[in-house]
Amino acid sequence: MLSDHNLIGHRLTIALTSIAFGLLFDVNRVHAQSATAESLFADGNKLMDRGRFVEACAAFEASNRVEPRAGTLLRLGDCREKNQQLASAWSAYKDARSLATDPRKRQYATVKITTLEKQLSYLTVNVSDQSQIPGLALTRNGVSFDPALWNRALPVDGGDYVITVRAPGYDTWETTVHVPMADAKLTVDMPILTKTRPHPLAPPQTSRAAVPLIVGVGALALLGGGLGFELGAESRYGTANAEMTSQQRRDSLYNSANTDRHVAQVLAAGGLAAATAAVWLYLRAGSRERNLASTSIHIVPRATGLALLGQF
Repeated sequence: MLSDHNLIGHRLTIALTSIAFGLLFDVNRVHAQSATAESLFADGNKLMDRGRFVEACAAFEASNRVEPRAGTLLRLGDCREKNQQLASAWSAYKDARSLATDPRKRQYATVKITTLEKQLSYLTVNVSDQSQIPGLALTRNGVSFDPALWNRALPVDGGDYVITVRAPGYDTWETTVHVPMADAKLTVDMPILTKTRPHPLAPPQTSRAAVPLIVGVGALALLGGGLGFELGAESRYGTANAEMTSQQRRDSLYNSANTDRHVAQVLAAGGLAAATAAVWLYLRAGSRERNLASTSIHIVPRATGLALLGQF
């Protein structure tokens, strides 16, 4: 068994070994990051020499994401400037100045910032208080445009900017503005959006509260029609019974009466079904929490037709 002294020494050795391995792995990870950043930086320089500025700037940006460095940002600023993206170059130089520890790099970045600030183009998107409706959302070239940036003159690179405005229940508004590369101050005033109008061929929307009423009216129409045919059948039965001169006419009246009674039964069944649906829709619309299990409606055949029995 280990003594207390030896046990403490053993635990200390394990702890120091763990720390050493951790430091080793961290160092290896840093070296891997540095190697990746250096490779991307070198690619950017090669592309710059070939005049392929778009690809070169992308390589410098990737290198800076892996390992942010003032030198990389200075090179990115130079690349953006050569690609005539003055606002992006200005932003890169500002980031480089904040990271730089070398006084020469800080001075170089400061000179570039001061020079470019005099050449920048600005774009303002004005959104008045009257235009700010619930759910209002703006995008600039497909990218969400934060409300904190509304009504502010923002430095932008030269080019075309598509401003899109959307809000639920309103027509989408969109405009395209061309910003010169340098020395421009442009403003886009967002109008008050107009509410979306229904398409002329679209079916009208019916209020939920009106649905039970419409179904109920249909039920009354069917029941009324059934009653009319039932009364007609009764009348023909009476006429047939009173016919004593012609058996053929009497049979015809009986057949016609039977047909009317069948039609009356069909209409009555449809009317009762519609009435049942109307009652159910009314109860459901009035109180969704009500227990409809206690409601029972039955269609019962009778000698003269159909009857509706219900318990509420």
